[in-house]
Amino acid sequence: MARLLPVLLFFLTASALQAQYLETFTGQNGKGLVDAICPVGTTNISNCGSICTANATDNTSTCTTVPPGFAGVSWSLVKAPATTYFTDPGGFGFEFDSPDDFGVVSDKLQVDDPDQEICWVSPTLNIAAAGAVSISVDVSQTGGLESSDFVKGEYSLNGGAFVQFGNQTGAFAATQLTVSGLTGTTLVIRVCAMTSSGGEQIFIDNISVPQTGVTVICNPPACSVTGPDYVCNNAAGNTYFAPPGMNAYSWSISGAGWIPGSTTGQSVSVTSGNYVGSYTVSVTLTDVNGCTSTCSKQSDIFLFTPPADITVNPNPACFGVTLDLSIAAASSSTVSWSGEGVNSTKGTFISDGFGGFYNVTTAEPTTTGPHTYTVTVYAENTCSNTGTATVQVNPTPQVDDVSDMTYCAGANVPAIVFTSDIPGATFAWSRTAPSPDIGLATTSGTGNVPAFTANPNLTAPATATFSVVASYTSNGQTCTGTPKQFTVTILPVPGVNAVANQTHCAGSDVPPVVFTSNVPGASFAWSRTVSNPDIGLGPNSGNGNVPSFTANPNLTAPATATFSVVASYTQNGVTCTGTPIQFTMTVNPAPAVNAVPDMTYCDGDNVPSVVFTSNVPGATFDWSRTVPSPDIGLAPNAGTGSVPAFTASNTGMAPTTSTFSVVASYTNNGKTCTGTPIQFMMSIAPDIPVDITYSSSYCIKDTGPVIGLSSTLNGATYQLQDNGGNDIGAPRTGSGGPLSFGSYPNGTYKVVATRGNCTGEATVTVNATVFACTINVSKPCTTCGESDGYIPVTVKIGAPAGQNWTVKAVIGLYTAAHPHSPIPGGTPLQYAGGNMYTLDAARSATKGYWVRVTNGTTDLDIMVGNASW
Repeated sequence: MARLLPVLLFFLTASALQAQYLETFTGQNGKGLVDAICPVGTTNISNCGSICTANATDNTSTCTTVPPGFAGVSWSLVKAPATTYFTDPGGFGFEFDSPDDFGVVSDKLQVDDPDQEICWVSPTLNIAAAGAVSISVDVSQTGGLESSDFVKGEYSLNGGAFVQFGNQTGAFAATQLTVSGLTGTTLVIRVCAMTSSGGEQIFIDNISVPQTGVTVICNPPACSVTGPDYVCNNAAGNTYFAPPGMNAYSWSISGAGWIPGSTTGQSVSVTSGNYVGSYTVSVTLTDVNGCTSTCSKQSDIFLFTPPADITVNPNPACFGVTLDLSIAAASSSTVSWSGEGVNSTKGTFISDGFGGFYNVTTAEPTTTGPHTYTVTVYAENTCSNTGTATVQVNPTPQVDDVSDMTYCAGANVPAIVFTSDIPGATFAWSRTAPSPDIGLATTSGTGNVPAFTANPNLTAPATATFSVVASYTSNGQTCTGTPKQFTVTILPVPGVNAVANQTHCAGSDVPPVVFTSNVPGASFAWSRTVSNPDIGLGPNSGNGNVPSFTANPNLTAPATATFSVVASYTQNGVTCTGTPIQFTMTVNPAPAVNAVPDMTYCDGDNVPSVVFTSNVPGATFDWSRTVPSPDIGLAPNAGTGSVPAFTASNTGMAPTTSTFSVVASYTNNGKTCTGTPIQFMMSIAPDIPVDITYSSSYCIKDTGPVIGLSSTLNGATYQLQDNGGNDIGAPRTGSGGPLSFGSYPNGTYKVVATRGNCTGEATVTVNATVFACTINVSKPCTTCGESDGYIPVTVKIGAPAGQNWTVKAVIGLYTAAHPHSPIPGGTPLQYAGGNMYTLDAARSATKGYWVRVTNGTTDLDIMVGNASW
């Protein structure tokens, strides 16, 4: 068993419906016992409330005085038996440490851990005219009730004992407790419930006797009127009270007084009439069951009321002024002033100069409109009087803030419409006049500032400062606010000073284009067309000046960009933009001369004109050349256009060369652009001499004599041919000295020489004799057994002059010079004259040797001693 809490009592309102009975608890939240405490020994529900200080075991830190709430309901709560009310065996009612209650929560009767059986009891119902009736009660639970927890329905007919008609225990499902077929004269319904643990709740709702003819038995409510026995003459606020808890009140009055306000509340306010009169106040009460009763009270008008006529100055007044309030009053009176902004509620008594007094005070209203000031004067006889005065406080209008404005020169400036916090306010304005002015003709006026055209001829901003004030007139009183200021600024619309068209050469450094304007501080934005190919400027648009750049070096035709530039002027977040101007920028190509190959001609050739071409159509050419000695046969040393044709000339024995330099130019828009010069050479070769030689004799084993040339031209090609013009062997290249074609039989031969386009030839008949070619050595050894060492050896070849003899193979011969090393193949023999060729060598003193030499067709060899090594 949990300890008991204080119980809060709330009264629930019952619904009394004609011809039937239904209690839904709607609108009765808080009615019943909700966390209330009932003292030990309490025998009446109305005594329940907080007694936190009376019971030491109560939780005084959380206990609150909450009397039971049953006002406006027709049902009651009891605990069976009726002699003990809402106390557990310990005597402390509900637990103080958990939310225990038996009251209306969320429009249902809620039973929450009372630890005892508590019952809801209906009013006594008259069912005599209803025949057999039925009862139904909706019940439900939450929190897992135990078997000892329950809810049950009971009824009593004709004042008899209560009979149970339904019972639910434990964790039951939502259901109805019902009974039917009840007959009799009176009926009382009782619903009892109990839970014994925190968090266990039972809900009771919709207690219904639905049959027609069921009514609540009526007992007239107790009626009394409380109020003053004596009142002051012509005094308001005499208050009378009836008992609380009724469903309806109806007040009335007779005699020398009247009720100026409501007549349907629990209390009523009466205004008395003249002195030595009387009036009677009556009230009719209606309780929740519709039962009524009437009672009254008489009051005598026996006391004088002091005057309370208020004088106000000024009236009307402007907001913000101080009002002077005064009444004529005896200095023995007590005065109480009220109203918005009253500075002294008691006022101050001052003499009126005639033995009387005034009570004065001041007020400072904090709002506008009509203000009522009230004074209550209390006389020594306890009578009082209240007077009022209404003061019209006109608003002091203020002009709503006007933002500073900025427009562009020449723009249509709209009318400036003033507004105020006070509807109906009027406006007066004036302004400064800068030079030059903003374009508005007038410098002052009333109402709004008219529309105008902003001065179109500005080169600098023009600003006018406006001052405007609002006024308001009512009841003949004009109130004027505080002037406010704002500015109207007209910005110039800048133009761009003219920019001349420009022409530049491809690859050149183009300087920046610097823009200027008639308006200092203007900024510039530009854009351009983009040709293909382009002029070489990276961006297509930008702000400020056009940056410097390198003109496109790869053009073959002029490239032109059309620039559009506009000037702007920005201030106060407004940008004014002028009319764009245009200019062009052309980049001429810097033409290149197409490559010209080096040329070689022969003395006497007809050299054709050298015609120059370029990657740029329309290019022109200038050329110059070096002048060799001897010269090439061209008369001019420089010229324009092509190099003219001429007859080649070379009077020397070697080629002569002139170096040409040529450059191309292109002119457009008066601008000439010149490319990079190129060079080429023109060589003129002399005639090629051909002098054929041959040996007068040849070895018997040779093909024939050696045929050659006595001299050759460096770089020339020489071809040996037979008498029929057929080539013999491969062509040979001249080196400036003699040349040998090799051995050939006697006969007629031709040699054809060429170099470039130059040629030369000669024919010879060869008739040489046969020569018996021999080989021998000097000092041959007879016995080759000398001591170790080397012995000099000279190999001698007898053969016609003009041949080339070389070592073809060798065994046992060494070079003549120390240190001795084997003679390699291909070692040439030296011509010693007299048809003699020699090879100086050395041999081992103890060995023999063998050597073979050749002239290319004839081989000769000799062995001395034993050459088998």
